Formats: sequence, structure tokens, C-alpha cells
Amino acid sequence: MRIVLLLSGLIAAALASAPAAQDLDREGRRAAERQPLRGRIDGRDFSGEFFGGMDLSRTNFSGADLSSADLSSCRLYRARFRDTNLRNALLAGARLDRTDLRGADLRGADFRGASIERTQLDGATFDTTTRWPLDFHPIRHGARLVPAPKPDGRDGRR
Repeated sequence: MRIVLLLSGLIAAALASAPAAQDLDREGRRAAERQPLRGRIDGRDFSGEFFGGMDLSRTNFSGADLSSADLSSCRLYRARFRDTNLRNALLAGARLDRTDLRGADLRGADFRGASIERTQLDGATFDTTTRWPLDFHPIRHGARLVPAPKPDGRDGRR
């Protein structure tokens, strides 16, 4: 009986210290173990990449392709996303305070639960599929509503 209790205690301790699957990136590293990106990485293709939970503060993503990227719970303080493709990106729970999103394509992006304080959105575009935090009004911050994609896949832009 004592051995069974000891083993069950060891198993419970091992499970409690194991990272949850959602806390791991594609290579099996915890978010805290990944190296933060710094400096200029503008214009690069990061479409579909996982950055969840990383500190990307002051990183310059201007002109980059981050379509369908996972930036959930990231710290993006003073990051630059000027003219960046963030279509269908996941930014839920991210900290976007004082972030530059001027001219960014935000169609289909998910910002639910994100902190968007003093963020620049002048000229950024979004559509009806973009999800915003409660009580956030993107048009008041300079963003522009554009038509949602048509069923045939065309987005209505010329």
C-alpha cells in the first residue's frame, strides 16, 4: 500500500511539472526558453509561424508577412508592424501597448483579450471577420473597414 501511494505521488508530481502541450512550440520548447527576436526583421516571411508567449517588444516587423501567424499572449510593446500582412493572425491575449500598426492588413485577425493601449492604427485595414477586444473601436483609432472576402475567394480589392 505504501509503495502504491509513493508511486502515485511521484507520478502526480511529474505530471504537475510537465509543460502543457499548448505551452510548447513546434520544436518542443517552452515559451520562456525561446530566444526573443530583437532588431530589424522587417520584410521577412513569417506566415503561419508560432511565436506564442514570446517577448517581441521593440521588434520591427514592418513589411513582413505574418499571415496566419500565432502571436497569442506575446508582449509586443512598441513593436512596429507598419504595412505588415497580419491577415488571419492570432493575437489573442497579446500586449500591443504603443504598437505601430499603421497600414497593416488586419483582415481576419483575432485580437480578443488583447491589450491595445495607445496603438497607432492609421490606415490599417480590417473586415467583419476581424475580432477585437470588447469595447475597442478600431475606426476611432484610424483603422479602415474594408469589404470581407467574397465566397469565390476574391477580396474585393482591385
